[in-house]
Parts: sequence; C-alpha cells; structure tokens
Amino acid sequence: MSVIPSAAKPVRESGIRRFLRYRLIYIRRHPAPPDKLARSVFIGIVAAFLVPIGHPIMAIFLAWCGRCNKTIACFVTVIHIPPMYPVTWPLQFAIGAALVPGTPQWIDIESKLLHRQSPLQFLQQLSDIGLPFITAFTLGGLIIGVVIGSLGALAAYRSVTSYRHHRELKRQEKLRAQL
Repeated sequence: MSVIPSAAKPVRESGIRRFLRYRLIYIRRHPAPPDKLARSVFIGIVAAFLVPIGHPIMAIFLAWCGRCNKTIACFVTVIHIPPMYPVTWPLQFAIGAALVPGTPQWIDIESKLLHRQSPLQFLQQLSDIGLPFITAFTLGGLIIGVVIGSLGALAAYRSVTSYRHHRELKRQEKLRAQL
C-alpha cells in the first residue's frame, strides 16, 4: 500500500528570523541613496557595540549627527542582542585591555572585589578599577563596532545596488515586452 503524502504546509519562520528578513527587505527597498543607507547601517552597528545599554538611542543620535536614516540605524542595533553578550563583552574587554595600559585583568578584578571588606573599601576598589575597565571596554567595543560595521555597510551597499540594478532590468524587460 502506498502512502500519498499530503501537501506539506510551509514552515513558518521564527520571530527573529522573520523580523531580520523584513528589515533587510525594508533596507533594500528604501528610496534613499545606497551610500546613505550604508552609513546608517554602519552607525547602527557601531552604536550597538559601543554602549552596553541604550543602543537605539545612541544610534538615533549618531544618525542624526551624521544625517543618516534614523530608522534603519535603530533597526540595525538588533545585531547585538543579549544572548551574544557573553561572547562579545569579554572580547571587547580583551581588545581594549590590550590597548589601554594599566587595565586590570579579569582575575585581578575578581580578587579585589570578591573578598570580604567594608562597603567603603569596596567602593574605593571599585572606583580604582572602574575607569580603566570602562575605558578598555568602550575602546574594544568601538574597534569591534567599526570592523563589523564596515563589513555590514559594505554588504548593505552591495545589496541595495544589486537589488536596484535587478529591479531596473526587470522594469526594462517588462517595457520591452509591452512594445
């Protein structure tokens, strides 16, 4: 006896995947010039890696300063989502610590802050560690953001120009077919 397979239902995409696909379609179809869209993508990615909290606000401010598309810059900050923090934050700190002299390592921070001490001593140790730590973290985030942002801007520029070129070719073919 043979079993006739029923018509398979199309598999629905997950929420994040569908959201990202729609954002890519939005960027590709946006009427702004491709270089402006690429700058918006770059600014959004840099803002996502530069500060740990408030990515969209930083992206909107930087896009406003750079006269870019604020909506696209805000949407692109989704690239740095919380599940990626355990990977990116230590990498940001390691890159920044290699460039900033006098930055304590993770082991030093742990040994200074986690042993028993009075609250005043804890705050003093935290302030001694804080500025070099924040500087290293921010510098590492800036470097990672610029590298990944450059790749993202290049990909966005190529995607937009390719989409527009193919759309123009299809429009011309349609006009020829009508004649």
